[in-house]
Amino acid sequence: GDAATIEVYRAPFGNYPEYDNAPGAGSVPSAPSYPPGAPWTPTTLTASGQVDHPLTRDFWYYVVFTKDACGNVSAVSNVTAGSLDYHLGDVSNGTPGSGDNLVATIDITLLGAHYGLTGVAVLPYDYLDVGPTTTNFTNGRPLTDKAIDFEDLILFAINYGAVSKPSIAPAMLAVADRLELSVNEEGGAIAARLGFQGSGRVQGLSTHLTWNSSVVEPFAVKAGALLDQQNGVALSSAPGVVDVALMGARSIGLGGSGELASVSFRRIASGDPGIALARIDARDARNQPVAVASSAGVGSTALVTRLMAPAPSPFRISTMLNYSLAARGTVEMSIYTVAGRKIRTLVPSAVQEAGNYQKIWDGRDEAGKSVPQGIFYIRLRVDGSNFTRTLAYVK
Repeated sequence: GDAATIEVYRAPFGNYPEYDNAPGAGSVPSAPSYPPGAPWTPTTLTASGQVDHPLTRDFWYYVVFTKDACGNVSAVSNVTAGSLDYHLGDVSNGTPGSGDNLVATIDITLLGAHYGLTGVAVLPYDYLDVGPTTTNFTNGRPLTDKAIDFEDLILFAINYGAVSKPSIAPAMLAVADRLELSVNEEGGAIAARLGFQGSGRVQGLSTHLTWNSSVVEPFAVKAGALLDQQNGVALSSAPGVVDVALMGARSIGLGGSGELASVSFRRIASGDPGIALARIDARDARNQPVAVASSAGVGSTALVTRLMAPAPSPFRISTMLNYSLAARGTVEMSIYTVAGRKIRTLVPSAVQEAGNYQKIWDGRDEAGKSVPQGIFYIRLRVDGSNFTRTLAYVK
């Protein structure tokens, strides 16, 4: 209250764009004492409402010190939760890897040129590897997974052309989201067509097909009329994978009925091609999971009930806990210590529909207090069946 001057300092998580990947993994900076040393550096900010413009891209943290008229320095403020100083998907201004503060066609084209790369092949293009993020939203820190795939496409698509607009709550039409697979063969060429009925909630989805590899092989993916009409793109990160997304978040996403995309197969032997849906991962304009039903006649269920490995683990700020339900059921998710003591309920016992779900744990207990670092268990209970994963929390 008696502050005569304000001093604001910033520090990076570090290691952009790989962040917490080795070598040179970054980390959350500790709160400094005065005067702050490395990695903290002073900014030019002197009052609320001003904007800081770092010279390099990173995920930045801030603290404030105040001085009274006599030069006495306050204790350090809280450390902010971290902020990106760039838009995910802004990867080219004509020079790959450099941005212009806008996600546009040039960025999508660059993503498409390297789509499907994994492992060490990603390294020359690591600026494209932006998803998933710590929050699953476009303002989170990228949890780079050494794969250029749907997790990146959906973030590029949400930020396309409207990166500075607030998040959109998608409007919904009075229909359920549904994906149908139909297979047609003419003259040895087989087309697996993905028909879609949309409520407007879906911004993008990833579909994985299975097939009899001794009989057929996939060789091409093509966008359908429904996707073309709504300014969408279709890419494939691996054989039999169809990733589609609308360019730019909007009040109504994929809506109406029609062909979303198709996969062309060539026959290499006689027999049943066995083409079926294996998995559907749909997201809305906030990159949150959307349940999509599928035809019972495709020969495979699109979803299985499972608890995925937490990402990241170990974690310092937050970790994402993803699970899916093959059918409607009663769900409960909680965090336990290695001694078996429940410390946090993330999903209270409730009925949920089939689909993909995600929760975020910030390392706090039921009272909102930060727990000690260590190993913890995640338990997902679905209609009496238990699924367990371990994760590590570090400070």
